[in-house]
Parts: sequence; structure tokens; C-alpha cells
Amino acid sequence: MLENIRQNLRLAFLRLVSPRVCLNCGTRLKDEGCFCAFCQAGIGFLPQALCRRCGAPEQICGHAAKKSGLLDGVWALAWHEGPIAAALAKFKYDGAQGHGQALGAYMAGKMEWIRQSEFDYIIPVPLHPRRLRKRGFNQAQILASYLRPEKLRVDLLVR
Repeated sequence: MLENIRQNLRLAFLRLVSPRVCLNCGTRLKDEGCFCAFCQAGIGFLPQALCRRCGAPEQICGHAAKKSGLLDGVWALAWHEGPIAAALAKFKYDGAQGHGQALGAYMAGKMEWIRQSEFDYIIPVPLHPRRLRKRGFNQAQILASYLRPEKLRVDLLVR
């Protein structure tokens, strides 16, 4: 807990001095993006082709890649680990709402192919109303809004 507070204070100070810092480690960024080269190298990006049944990369899931039920596809940028997981945790739990804008833009840039993909909707998982009141925002909805805003639907799932 104390280490998290120190890290947050360090990042806040670095943003005052130099607003462009890595969302994971706080290193000053020299170019566009939201992760330094070291943290960027630690991100396990997923391929575009994911299993329609389980969402894992088709090469490793073991399922036949055929349509099952109403779900035609699942897309994700990266494994939820390392720098991405740390930045998402700061965004979700530490109130670092600026991370949402940076991560959303980062996702949109890395998932450029989604702009040409055919699908019906992007549906962020809703938060429980109590959690939404406590946090003040739905992180999934913020991130999804950067991908294809015209496909975003927040009214199709209920928690």
C-alpha cells in the first residue's frame, strides 16, 4: 500500500515536470505513445485471429474456429499482464482517469485493423451500480469509446 502511494506520488511529480511519462514505470517519454521502450517490449500483444469459442489465439486454444451460438468473434489487444495490467490497475483502482485517455488512444492505434473489421457492436462489460458509484466511471466503456465510437453500445448488457 505504501509502495503504491509512493509510486503514485512519483508519477504525479513527473507529470508536473514532464507530462509525458510511461504509464507503467514513469520514465520520461521521448516520442509518441504511453509506454517507454522497455515496458513496450514487455507487452504480450495478441494476434488478430482469436477463437470464437474461448477468445484465446486460434493457434493455441485447441477449439475448431467455427461459429458457435451468437458470438462471432472476440478481440483483445494484449494479455492482461505486465505493463498493460499495471496501467489498467492504476486507471481502474487509483483514480488515474488520465490513463484511460492514453490507454484508449494507444489501443486504437495498435488495433487500427478494427476500423476495417465487420461486426455489429462493441459492448463494454457494465459495472455493478454500486461499483460505478464508487469508482465514478466505467473503465471498459472509456477504453471501448476510442475504438469505433459509432459501434459502441452500452445498453445491451445488464449487470
